[in-house]
Amino acid sequence: MVALIKQSGSDYVIGVKGNRQFLLRDIKDIMSKTQNIDSAYTQIEVNRGRTELRTVKVSSGVEPVRGFWAGLFQVVAVVRLVVSKGKTRREWQYYISLLKTNAFLYAEGIRLHWMIENALPYVKDVTMKEDGSKIRSGFARRISQP
Repeated sequence: MVALIKQSGSDYVIGVKGNRQFLLRDIKDIMSKTQNIDSAYTQIEVNRGRTELRTVKVSSGVEPVRGFWAGLFQVVAVVRLVVSKGKTRREWQYYISLLKTNAFLYAEGIRLHWMIENALPYVKDVTMKEDGSKIRSGFARRISQP
């Protein structure tokens, strides 16, 4: 899949989830070594009674995983420390990327992506009035097979 993206002349930044346990393990190992970090950016945001500290770290030391991912040039780690209603939680997200850039630009791009993702339910709920729909039970019409 990433080979097709690269062949098309496009770039990629792909989130790495738990179902890629070996890739995730290798990325965590890369990011755990301070000498592997090329750039880092930290941002704090206070909004609606919630405080969020986001740190983005970037590494080009991707030799352990490069062979499996076409064009892989950098790995990215995002750590979020969120304090809300007296409770604190820490979240980690990891990405692989064909780009060669810095932590600030990854932070901006990833944040913009999540702003779009979070806006979609609003469009469905408010604009399309999905929450007001009375269709809650039953099944969709079944299409018979020939």
